[in-house]
Amino acid sequence: MARMPLSTSWLIVLLAALWPAWAQGQSGPSQPVKVAERTEYRPGKIPDLTPRPGEHPFAPAVRWAQQGLQHLEQIRDYSCVLIKRERIGGKLQDYQYMYLKVRHRPFSVYMYFLAPKDVKGQEVIYVEGKNGGNLLAHGTGVRHTLFGTVSLKPTGMLAMNGNRYPITEVGILNLTRRLLEVGTMDMQRGEAQFQWFRGARVNNRRCVCMQFVHPKPRKYFRFHIARVFVDEELNVPIRYESYSWPTTSGGKPILLEEYTYTNLKLNNGFTDLDFDVNNPKYNFKNRQPFLASESHKKRGSGCVRSRVCLFLGEGISASRVAVPSPAAARTRTKWPRRRTGSATRPRTGPCGNRAARPTCGTKCIRRPGRSSAR
Repeated sequence: MARMPLSTSWLIVLLAALWPAWAQGQSGPSQPVKVAERTEYRPGKIPDLTPRPGEHPFAPAVRWAQQGLQHLEQIRDYSCVLIKRERIGGKLQDYQYMYLKVRHRPFSVYMYFLAPKDVKGQEVIYVEGKNGGNLLAHGTGVRHTLFGTVSLKPTGMLAMNGNRYPITEVGILNLTRRLLEVGTMDMQRGEAQFQWFRGARVNNRRCVCMQFVHPKPRKYFRFHIARVFVDEELNVPIRYESYSWPTTSGGKPILLEEYTYTNLKLNNGFTDLDFDVNNPKYNFKNRQPFLASESHKKRGSGCVRSRVCLFLGEGISASRVAVPSPAAARTRTKWPRRRTGSATRPRTGPCGNRAARPTCGTKCIRRPGRSSAR
């Protein structure tokens, strides 16, 4: 019997080994292959934003915002660095840099101030439906040592000090909602111009820029010029800036506010611990926050102006740190003595002043000095 060449025998062995796999591929797999379900963010493409004939110039941007809300709701949470600058009381403030953690359901925010130096290290936590609807915050340095964690109403005067909007409106989802709300209202009126273009850059991120213009100042318009920069890859707004009308003819528009979201990281899997003052990575001191009261500001006039809270280094008021006003401290009332000659204890107001009527409506630290009994 003649022997087969060595090369031919190796070829037969190779074909025998490959035949089952080739035959299965021809007939298809016997069972479907299971693929893990993806939960990452799937952004939609930014459409053509050119207005259609006869429609309002802002209509394409409003349609984008309506579709964008659906895509943004796919995001569970994200972290970023927010760069903020606002004009408050006619004065343009310095830039503020904050590291943010944001969760959409329930809406939760952790904020750590990075700059400027006077606020660096401050932390703020807000969780919708918890802590009595208040935010929890702490200062730095001596303020942190004295007061620890304080509980503030998000829309109260203390929390709104130096801010145009409360913490409940922070984030890219709230920004998109606000754009949709304002755009829908402006579509009911004329005097509007709209431009858009691709290729804009924000921190080396390629963006689509949408510019909204109201040429003439009207009391129902909130801005003269507004620009929104939408990240082309993520299809989310990462920068917003708005300007008021110039004060002089031919002058430059006046910057009202600007917000930039950088280093955006989506779907990090944040838990309740990321929005808890008990997180060991945070610097919240006391476990039971000090409640700063603002309701007494509506009562009386004697103690209100001299109350001082060192929490944020501002002249704000708190119910636990209170001293009587100089006018009230100078008040002296001679109280009648009893016929027996014993001293009559005077009526003292909550602020410790020996006056017939208290000068404030909150519990104050008793004024040091002579005893209240004569």
